[in-house]
Amino acid sequence: MMKNKSSKSNKYRPNDFIGTPFNETMAPLCETSLWIAWGPYHVVDFFTDPLEETRAVRNSITLEDKSPLVKTFITGPDAERFVNYMQVRDATKMENYHANYTFWCDHDGFVVSEGILFKLEDQRYCHLAGPLLGWCQENATGFDVELYEAIEANQEFGVLAVQGARSQELIEAYTGEDWSSLKFSRGRKVNVDGVEITVWRQGYTGEAGYEVWVPEDHAAEVFQKILDLGKPMGAVPIGNAAALSARVEVGMLLVYTDYLPGGPDARTQVSHMESQEHLQTPAEMNFGRLVNLKKDVNFIGKNALLREAESGPGRVMWGMEINWREMSDLYISHGMPPTISPKAYRESFELQSKDGKRIGFATSITWSPNLNKMIGFAHIGSEAAKLGEDIKLIWRIGGKTGPVTATLAEMPFIEIVRSKN
Repeated sequence: MMKNKSSKSNKYRPNDFIGTPFNETMAPLCETSLWIAWGPYHVVDFFTDPLEETRAVRNSITLEDKSPLVKTFITGPDAERFVNYMQVRDATKMENYHANYTFWCDHDGFVVSEGILFKLEDQRYCHLAGPLLGWCQENATGFDVELYEAIEANQEFGVLAVQGARSQELIEAYTGEDWSSLKFSRGRKVNVDGVEITVWRQGYTGEAGYEVWVPEDHAAEVFQKILDLGKPMGAVPIGNAAALSARVEVGMLLVYTDYLPGGPDARTQVSHMESQEHLQTPAEMNFGRLVNLKKDVNFIGKNALLREAESGPGRVMWGMEINWREMSDLYISHGMPPTISPKAYRESFELQSKDGKRIGFATSITWSPNLNKMIGFAHIGSEAAKLGEDIKLIWRIGGKTGPVTATLAEMPFIEIVRSKN
């Protein structure tokens, strides 16, 4: 029988400032006083400058607070069977302290959520990403599982991302242990100064790195010690803005920016994603390779995804390089100063063929200071255009629009090194 465990926290009040476990030590480092809301929490948008912080992702060690990721726990005798029924990868192949990037689809094959599924131990999983509890509850009949989210005062642990070429050196300095044998997407517990933490080899930015799970009561002291040890190595804190631009460089997705989720959360409308085209399958977002159609389970969405595999996806997601000089000229032509935000745009824009026919939409447009290019994702019909071809991005300036040339490009824009030893 499915059971639900409710959060111990009080009801979220939107006028309250809810900090993460790391806020005590991270907040004083924020020179800009710029914060953003992430779910019910507030995190630093950028500490000093978003472009410098995005450069640091590729050239330094970066420390990022990822505690607001929704932590959905699935436990109980049927946990493995339930997870295998709900998501597209084969949960039976997961070992304890093993993580998988995976997709959860609705019955039409559209993505409900994507993120990291962690197998902590037998009969206990934790999914970190966007909201998933409602979808799990809708489909848990007949499974002996307990489902709950760890949020607000009951968040259980803080998540600190330690990323960059020297991240292993920093983790070893902090823990006093050798981490060279830890494979990508594996984790292990370690006791440091009497505090038990869990270290996972992970990386949303595509860089070599780790995610450190820290009990919330010790998060401030742990962050301070890691920062102090990391400063001589070039470690710097980064905010949400840099992480969101860096993930575009390596082709990683963001819910409500790159896709509208299927399932119950599709009912949550956002102004730029109200149409059916924003519901997408894993293959339509470049991750069809993760769908295991051969596993011996009739998982949710399998039949729809089988049909798609036979006919091919209706659209493709490619990278695009945008002519930012044309964009500057467009602003000038409208009597406005050229403006290119250093942060990723979290809205979608129309895409047209060279002859003016609508062929899809663009998301996650951002300036990449590591490439000195304006880049983004192009979601277009499978036969609409080919790699290397120019298309038109219909840019919005206030209430006006105008075309800007964009060239379809391979992804990732920057080499992914997180899984390399």
